[in-house]
Amino acid sequence: MKRTLASLVAATGLALALTACGDAPKTAPHDKPTDWSTVSTGASPDATDDTAVSLTPVQVVRAWFKGLNQLIESGDGSAARSLITNNCGTCDEEIRPIEETFEDGGHYRLQGRGWIVKSVKLRKSDRHSATVLAAYAGSSGQLVPSKNATPVPFEGEHSIVEIHLVKHPQGWRIKFIGYIT
Repeated sequence: MKRTLASLVAATGLALALTACGDAPKTAPHDKPTDWSTVSTGASPDATDDTAVSLTPVQVVRAWFKGLNQLIESGDGSAARSLITNNCGTCDEEIRPIEETFEDGGHYRLQGRGWIVKSVKLRKSDRHSATVLAAYAGSSGQLVPSKNATPVPFEGEHSIVEIHLVKHPQGWRIKFIGYIT
């Protein structure tokens, strides 16, 4: 009898709690405010770049690949990094190994033009976030991992990636890159 009474009290409490919460407005996960302290702007807080602010999510993705090409040619990842959030681990996984190769005195020898965007499509978008699909081809070539190291050949690649972006006061920024193929 005590278990039945306890169950009834618990169920009544749960029902009251759910009823009270039922009138509260529902917030979708994508409507959560962004913590801007974790978002990289790629520039000083006082700087304004009207070009970067006006880029659409698709244009940001195209600029990302252009930044990756600059990175693999020179070791300078600033263009690519200016388009990502500080907490984009998948972005850093793309950039960091290339930067480290150059820091170690290495470089890349490409047999082509680097990453070539074949198609980009906006999958979904709202005021706060966007998802973009991009198909690209990457050149084959050789990696020289450090100064005077033996070159390591690598094959070209074809992939499709899903890229998630967030809206920042200074424009769209990439927060996640996932490989589909």
